[in-house]
Amino acid sequence: ILQPFEQLARPVHTLTDEERASGRLTRFENRPVDVGALLALTRRGWERGAPMDAGIEQEFGRAEPGCAVSIDLNPGITVGDVYEAGDQTFATVRMTDGSGSTRDLDPVLVSEMLADLVHVAAAEATR
Repeated sequence: ILQPFEQLARPVHTLTDEERASGRLTRFENRPVDVGALLALTRRGWERGAPMDAGIEQEFGRAEPGCAVSIDLNPGITVGDVYEAGDQTFATVRMTDGSGSTRDLDPVLVSEMLADLVHVAAAEATR
């Protein structure tokens, strides 16, 4: 019987020493990502940013007690037509504990959020 979701063989994702020191996840920066795969993360607790000029959402992220990820998007998601601008690029990706620190990050949440980012980045690579 095939499992409907990863469980026992689920990979554990961790931050590099550089990422933990800086809070920047540069391995995901300047990478094109499929907007559909990105928006699918909203089913996993990720949120779109508030619309700015001309109804463009330029932020995406997830915040939980103990771990938060903030992504700056380029060119941004158009509110009226999410596919209008096409694929997005992660301009800047930051992870903190919610207060700006990277010292006390919840390791389970770090792994889950990194897994989501790896999945989105891989979705673009296979298109």
